[in-house]
Amino acid sequence: MSYNYLPLDHKPLHFQQIKNLLDYNQLVSITFTAHERIIENIEHIRGINFQSCLPEIVVTEKSETSAKVPLEVIKLLLMLKIKSLSYGTGCVQIETIKTMMELYNQGRFPEIDFSKNGLFALYKFIEANSQTTLTPEEKYTLCKGSQFTTAYGLYILIKTEILLAEIENQLVAVNEKEEQLSDKIILKDNSLKQAEEIIAVAKQVFNTCTTAFLKHVNTADNGLFVVEKNTILVNKHISSQALELQMKILVVAMKGLINEAGFNYNNLFLKEKVEQWLQLVDGNFSR
Repeated sequence: MSYNYLPLDHKPLHFQQIKNLLDYNQLVSITFTAHERIIENIEHIRGINFQSCLPEIVVTEKSETSAKVPLEVIKLLLMLKIKSLSYGTGCVQIETIKTMMELYNQGRFPEIDFSKNGLFALYKFIEANSQTTLTPEEKYTLCKGSQFTTAYGLYILIKTEILLAEIENQLVAVNEKEEQLSDKIILKDNSLKQAEEIIAVAKQVFNTCTTAFLKHVNTADNGLFVVEKNTILVNKHISSQALELQMKILVVAMKGLINEAGFNYNNLFLKEKVEQWLQLVDGNFSR
């Protein structure tokens, strides 16, 4: 029996747990509490006619590129959808959620490219592998939400944390080298101080951005409504636009790492890697 599982329910996930999920190839499961809440909610909503409140599912192309979405993003996408459903306020039956967990734990993931709607592609994959016929409200719940934006954002944030640590280590190495060989190395006036300030700003923005994304991770975001005890409620989730704005601010901070003079001296501050990071974000973030 494996204990290498990430338990999912209404309790908040932390950034380290999300990183561990990918780093250690953890499996996913919902807790007993989540299981009971899902079943209880399904019992409450039996008999509700959702047809009058379900908007038409409209799928649009997202970009012209056919580049493949990284597997890590697809894994996060499926995990986040299961996490969102684990609150027991959606309209998805426990059998369907079990199918989603089985697909994840068996390593069966859809191939998604950036030209497609990520959640809709995931929904079609789940439907194709489901042992039961999905209800209209299940279909709507599975393909709505902003889990793709969140998943891709988390993927970028994980890359960002690694990059910032690498840049900071380079700064320390340069600082130590300056102290040891101060008679042989001439640095621009205040260049190290300037570099430290730029890194501090980037880290602060990174922390703010991570907090915003984690807040979104820990909400039941499954479209326009949730169901609680036989009552349809408007789902007041964080909009994906708010997350996109946070990411744009992070991009500005990261650009500062290669635009400021302190980071152009002798190319000591991984300019190429920062530019690669910017390419990762540019054009592929909003889905």
